Amino acid sequence: MPTSRASTPPLARRVRVWFGPHQIADYVAEPAAAETYAEAMRRRFCGLRVTNEPAGLRSIVRRTGSLS
Repeated sequence: MPTSRASTPPLARRVRVWFGPHQIADYVAEPAAAETYAEAMRRRFCGLRVTNEPAGLRSIVRRTGSLS
């Protein structure tokens, strides 16, 4: 019995900003948020490489509350 794609959560995406060989930003989010972030980083850091790759995670853990 085939399963629908709608029942499977999307893989998380990892967006990184690179200054030469050095990673200067790392962001993991669901695909839509990751693409929005990658576009913003490309505008902000127009001379740097921005990558948007699968993170290999099925869901994003969201933390709430504050640290004491």
